[in-house]
Amino acid sequence: MRKFLHQALLGRNDIYRYIVVVALAFLGYFLGQVPMFFALMRVMENDESIGMEEMNAFMSNPDFSIFEISSNMGFVLLLFTFVSAMMVFYFAFTQVHKRSFKSLITGLSKVRWGRICFGAGFWLLLTTIFEIGYYSVSPEHYSFSFEARTFIPLLIISLLILPIQTSFEEVFFRGYMMQGLGAIIKWPIIPLVLTSLAFAAIHGSNPEVAKFGILPMMTYYISAGLLLGLVTILDDGLELALGIHFATNFFGAVILGYDGAAIQTESLLKTSVIDPSLMVTAFIACAIVFLLVGQLLYKWKSWNYLFSDISATREDLNTTKQFDYSNILVDDK
Repeated sequence: MRKFLHQALLGRNDIYRYIVVVALAFLGYFLGQVPMFFALMRVMENDESIGMEEMNAFMSNPDFSIFEISSNMGFVLLLFTFVSAMMVFYFAFTQVHKRSFKSLITGLSKVRWGRICFGAGFWLLLTTIFEIGYYSVSPEHYSFSFEARTFIPLLIISLLILPIQTSFEEVFFRGYMMQGLGAIIKWPIIPLVLTSLAFAAIHGSNPEVAKFGILPMMTYYISAGLLLGLVTILDDGLELALGIHFATNFFGAVILGYDGAAIQTESLLKTSVIDPSLMVTAFIACAIVFLLVGQLLYKWKSWNYLFSDISATREDLNTTKQFDYSNILVDDK
């Protein structure tokens, strides 16, 4: 029996609780921006040559060099918004819904860390293979730069703080929202599609959209949401999606960056040319390979589950307040 989409039934699920938790999560996100804007305002106060024109440019493309703030410090300030959001969301979720935070990740008795590592490692490998192929065709589009004094702190930040940012987006969209919708909608395909659209919409303000166009970037974000949601439903847990999302952002922050990206860091490589259509095509190709390998490794059950009526199973879980949770905590492999 698949358990992940039914986890919401183990807590309190009145609609007002979802409204409160979502509102508090967004409040935590905006509170997390206070240190960043405080730092920007301090620079503006001390340097009269930096004004609202620079602030507007920053808002459309968060390049901290405009304010003469180091890329690593800027990266930390950006990530802190998600640290704040995660802290508020964690407290709000556990207190308002009265269920464990782990239930947003898995319905099993423990988190499958091996799957997180596999998701991150294999997706990083697929992304690297594609980039090597593109490099072999157009090496003139790439430049290499390495300075230990900036790269080592960047690597530490990316390993310690970046996972909080990617994990927040996963537990919020593929955990909280998908489970909430899965508790009231019969067919898993609908929560999958709705959360993918919401994931794309929330990224609609990213600078890549303005730079490369709304159609290719929205296609990319919706495709990413569908992949992350698919592996979550098929694998009956969030672990693979956590790994994929971290690998994606780690690659962009540490390995390969480009002008106009939402993450501006001193990555090892920079590319001067981005073909958004090629990027979307490569992503879809990597996603297909990942799904095929995942199916082979983890023996996922029939994909017909996406279109199945799972309401009867939800009813079984919600028959009594004294439901024995241990009955669903099986198959920890």
